[in-house]
Amino acid sequence: MGISQSIDPGSLKNLLEMFNGDLTFINEMIDAFLDDAANLLENLHRAVETNDSNELRRAAHSLKSNSANFGATALSELSKELEEIGKGSSVLGAAERLPLVDSEFALVRAELEALRENGF
Repeated sequence: MGISQSIDPGSLKNLLEMFNGDLTFINEMIDAFLDDAANLLENLHRAVETNDSNELRRAAHSLKSNSANFGATALSELSKELEEIGKGSSVLGAAERLPLVDSEFALVRAELEALRENGF
């Protein structure tokens, strides 16, 4: 594995061990995560636009958990911040954090796609 900025290599190593090095399955998991995360980001943006704190909380919670599974620690932490905002029955402050979430997801996507293409 190469040097990673947004993905914890230890988490990926754990995934490899958990699934007995089945790269085909792990690659499928990466694809599913990336698709799901993109949808969750859309939901986050829509929640802010429509002032829907419940949707903000729900989407952020899912993104937080899914990101943590892949060792995308910074993305998980940013999602946790959005989840906490949504728990407060407001979206106030979320709009300012969304660009950070979008940027971090772009880094995570690039790293996971590179790992999928070039091997672990």
